[in-house]
Amino acid sequence: VLFIVAGFYLGLSGTVHDNDTEQALAALSGLFALGAFILRQWGNFHRQSLIHQKQVTDNIYFRNVNNNSGIFNYLIGEAEDQDWKEAVLAYGGLMLASVPLSRAALGSHVEELLQQMFGLQRAFNVEEALIRLREFGLVTGGDDALSAL
Repeated sequence: VLFIVAGFYLGLSGTVHDNDTEQALAALSGLFALGAFILRQWGNFHRQSLIHQKQVTDNIYFRNVNNNSGIFNYLIGEAEDQDWKEAVLAYGGLMLASVPLSRAALGSHVEELLQQMFGLQRAFNVEEALIRLREFGLVTGGDDALSAL
């Protein structure tokens, strides 16, 4: 009731003119177009989201990441990568050393290199790295005087 009284006070009349009808239809058609645009964009977003989720699911399935054998393959691959990284660090430590090193000295030398170059303080296990390097003939000497080829 208050809105009707305020409307009459501001000049609202009780009749509908043709101009008012045209303005109302124009406003409604604009709102309809805006709503249709928003719904279309929302639909496109959800369609793209579903396509992406399907691609991720297919990728995981076909790469065997989501089953038991896939997890074992992943863990074995990571362990092999770790062995190779240790071997490369040991070989680099031997290459940078000015004199042949013992096993313990090689471990200390690699730990110092990791601390100096990367700021990492790690305990380095020389045993696996030397086994890998000896497999490929990259190390000469006994356990008390190791040097790189």
